[in-house]
Amino acid sequence: MKIFGDACVPKIIFLPCDLWHVKNPEAIIAFGANLRKLRELHGFSQQELADYSEISKKTIQRIENGKLNPSLDTILCLANGLKVSITKLVEYDVAFKS
Repeated sequence: MKIFGDACVPKIIFLPCDLWHVKNPEAIIAFGANLRKLRELHGFSQQELADYSEISKKTIQRIENGKLNPSLDTILCLANGLKVSITKLVEYDVAFKS
């Protein structure tokens, strides 16, 4: 928080409307960044990953941009499309709120 005079002004974080209810939006953003990294390491375009994982390109874009919280089913499809374990998709550093 920043203090201005006698008033405390909370830090405001703007989240996509799909993520307002998520307790750890940082984890969703980190997941998307990790997905993009793995996709690029495999040399796939978003459309190719969409085809291999049977998920729309728009969904992949929204996940990679941290604007969509993927379901477990979606994570399974992405792992299958990339031919990696689910563990590989969720291996990233993020500080979780308690």
